[in-house]
Amino acid sequence: MNVGNEYKRKIIFTILSIFGAAIIGFAFLCFVYLIPTSPIREEVKRSVPVFEKETEIFNWAPNYSFAYADNFTDSIILNTASFASDESVFSNALMNYRYQSNEPYASQILSLSESMTSSDSESHKLQYARYWHGYLVFIKPLLTILDYSAIRLLNFFIQFILAFAVIRATEIKLGKRVAFAFMGVLFIISPITTGLCLQLSPVYYITLLSSLAILLKGKDSKIKDWQVLLWTGIAVSYFDLLTYPIVSLGIPLLFSIAKGVCHNFTDQIKQLMECSFFWGIGYGGMWFSKWLLATLVTGKNVIADAISNIFIRTNNQVTEAGLGNMSITKSEAIAKNFDQLANRPFMIVAILLLTIIALLTVVQMLRKSDFFH
Repeated sequence: MNVGNEYKRKIIFTILSIFGAAIIGFAFLCFVYLIPTSPIREEVKRSVPVFEKETEIFNWAPNYSFAYADNFTDSIILNTASFASDESVFSNALMNYRYQSNEPYASQILSLSESMTSSDSESHKLQYARYWHGYLVFIKPLLTILDYSAIRLLNFFIQFILAFAVIRATEIKLGKRVAFAFMGVLFIISPITTGLCLQLSPVYYITLLSSLAILLKGKDSKIKDWQVLLWTGIAVSYFDLLTYPIVSLGIPLLFSIAKGVCHNFTDQIKQLMECSFFWGIGYGGMWFSKWLLATLVTGKNVIADAISNIFIRTNNQVTEAGLGNMSITKSEAIAKNFDQLANRPFMIVAILLLTIIALLTVVQMLRKSDFFH
């Protein structure tokens, strides 16, 4: 195939994918915003005591940072899912309003609690339009029949089944050694925390599903790895509230390279760059489509708000959430992430998994050398 035609085909596929995803994503949000909020609010009322007991930052294993569940954002998620606005369904689906308390330095849990008893929601309305809030496609229907604790249990179960499926597929396609290595990666992500936390779940789900798609895809499949990563980026942009999106690129990409479709180092680098590029285009393109769509439909300058917050979030100076003026450089942030792995549970698991992988390697070498014959 002509190289120029190949590039054109990829460009057309990418544009159609992002455009189609934006339209479908918007349609799904409009649909769930048609769900009556009364049953949702009943389940959220039953959920509020959980947040009040655990507080905004819940740690299920004190002294270990990987055990922090983000109840701060989970309360925002339930607040957004249960908020009833007088505006049109299109505006609600794009502006994603929630209740905001007028109390000075009010916590998100206080805002959620107040929203359950307030008779004047409109005067407390706060928009959060710079994200898609795609999680609402699942959370709003679930909240009609389940409270927060029940959703957590369901989350645990589905994530366990999906993680097991990826581990099994890894063993079949790439061998036991890679499967055990992947188990170590899951331990670092902390599946207990992702099961407890709605905020941290989308990236985990998408990473597992993307990895499974790449592992199960045959060599002759018409679907290419770059296409899988493009849609992975789109999905993360739609469902995630900016948690750890890069994991959804890194892990599936490692599986893609480990499958050995590219047999030399140069081709592997090209594959890495191509998949990373399309993941980034999917992620950024889908995100921008929300800003553009919200601005065009509602007449509110969501693009300016989003760009302003990008500069705030990427600045070294942190002044939000009561943290005061705290300077954090990018290198310090990276070092701090590595510091979190320097604890005894991680060390024990690492030693155990490395020992198992070493033993499997030795057994494989002995089999190849006819030692057992």
